[in-house]
Amino acid sequence: SSNATSTSTSHTSACTENDISHDHFTWRLNQPPWRSKMMRYMLQLVTNHLVTALKSSPTSQDMHKISFTIQEILILLDVTGKNYLNNISSDSGSHAGGKRTLNDNSNSSRNFESSEGQHQHPVAIGRTKSEMTPWLTEKLESAGVLEILEPFWSTNYKQTDVKSSRKPPFFRKAKSYCAWLGSLCRFIGERSYTNQCSRWSDLFHACRAACRSIAGVTVAEFLLPLLLLDMICFGEESDKEMIYQEMIDVLSFQLKSRNDGTKRTGTITASSLSSQVPMITSERNFFPSNPSALLYGDERHKAVNIIFSVLDTFQIWAEREVEERHSTARGGSRNLSPKTTLFNKAQERMAAG
Repeated sequence: SSNATSTSTSHTSACTENDISHDHFTWRLNQPPWRSKMMRYMLQLVTNHLVTALKSSPTSQDMHKISFTIQEILILLDVTGKNYLNNISSDSGSHAGGKRTLNDNSNSSRNFESSEGQHQHPVAIGRTKSEMTPWLTEKLESAGVLEILEPFWSTNYKQTDVKSSRKPPFFRKAKSYCAWLGSLCRFIGERSYTNQCSRWSDLFHACRAACRSIAGVTVAEFLLPLLLLDMICFGEESDKEMIYQEMIDVLSFQLKSRNDGTKRTGTITASSLSSQVPMITSERNFFPSNPSALLYGDERHKAVNIIFSVLDTFQIWAEREVEERHSTARGGSRNLSPKTTLFNKAQERMAAG
């Protein structure tokens, strides 16, 4: 068993590259979900976004939501790591020619099954936790957050808000940017959790409370591209139509002319955004094209920015995937559409785990 322990330690210590970074946007651009692992995203969330959210929680209710999320992510990380180490022990020798790390594990934590063959949620398994596994302790210590997060290993927070999520449309009814983003992320997360094709649903489920707190808005923003892509790949047609409509609602606008007060209606585009920002951020000049929409001014500007951030992320992921496939393809050149590459290949790879 000492040899097994030594082998496990050598594998876990290799799990260092691309796991934790304080440059969140750049980090995410380098981690398209079909080429990354859920464990990397969990480590990034718990060591950066959730620690910051915990410190900035404005109310005790917000702090409880963030604390609950930290507790769930730690359990999820620990159980996923134990599952990987068990696989290492039972599969020693089959990878003698190369080095494996924790990130070589499957994306999905849906690999946990009971003796009857039924899926067991990893957080439910983790309720029997005793001590945190050494590899997780090492990761938190190297990130400088062990003292902050370790107390949440022994907590027993429970989700008390069991009200059903609101139904779309969300943007037309939202009274604030945080309320809109939280409702959207919660709905997609719940849809993902009931979809057996989704490979990241356990992560989304663990973050359900943080996404609906003011302090956790950066958690929702960080996960939004993953949530949307997950629903585009695995959701029903009505889900995809909902996403499209939400984006249209955010980007549709009316601008009041400075001269005669007449209104011009249209949809914001990337090329025109820079020239419109001064008027968009002015409550006197910017109005939602849908009369029932409640957001305008700075709150509307935040929503516009996050939608363009998601679209930029998708575009960069797609372009890099095309470049990667072109660089490795042999024979004649291949004419690949970035959109086709992103959504079709993402669906294939994410489903494959």
